[in-house]
Amino acid sequence: MEESQRQISKISCEDYEETESKDLRVLVTVPSTGHWHSHMGQCLADMVALFAESRYDAGNKTIQVIGLRGTLPEVRNRCVAEAITRGATHHLWVDSDMVFPM
Repeated sequence: MEESQRQISKISCEDYEETESKDLRVLVTVPSTGHWHSHMGQCLADMVALFAESRYDAGNKTIQVIGLRGTLPEVRNRCVAEAITRGATHHLWVDSDMVFPM
């Protein structure tokens, strides 16, 4: 069993505690084989800027972006493990070849 699979198998729903916090902790992961399309990078930067400018009165808000490189099945498992480990309330998965509007 690969390391990422062992990590995920150790994490269960029972380990995840619901809190009363209204904080918004977004983790954006970009699984890839090592190359990002430049237009996707610009779209991602624009999205993060809009998030930073947006208003959220219910608590604190944070956004983190990480890119993980490797074989896609292994990297996808690592993305989920990262979201759980970092305590993300929301996980957005963006493929390295995606583009999206503002």
